[in-house]
Amino acid sequence: SELDLIAGGGNYIVIQEVSGGPLFARHQLTTDTSTVEYREWNITKQLDYTAKFLRAAVSPYIGVFNITPAFLESLGVVVDGALALLVRRGRIFSGRITRIRQDTVNPDTVIIDAEVGILYPNNYVQIHLLV
Repeated sequence: SELDLIAGGGNYIVIQEVSGGPLFARHQLTTDTSTVEYREWNITKQLDYTAKFLRAAVSPYIGVFNITPAFLESLGVVVDGALALLVRRGRIFSGRITRIRQDTVNPDTVIIDAEVGILYPNNYVQIHLLV
């Protein structure tokens, strides 16, 4: 059926409620429908946007400084600030650095691990009536 095709993923549903009215996105599904985090296009976009934003935040520090404990601390402050800005702007729910370190295999590389809380779309509303 048409609903099965839509639920199969890889679709972007746009609705126009009245002729000549504005278009708006009703739902977007990726091709991986295994979990809500993978199937919801806006969740993957949140993570893509966050990654790009953080790369831009740290790019001025690449190739300019030596890796020292003080530098790692400064870089952590930059990333913490960028995550806080994303939260204030409503791009993500939360964000925090869980670990920042110099790579032991490639010592000219800094690895930053961050935990990000995403915002979920309101796709459904359940109403329970009690009598």
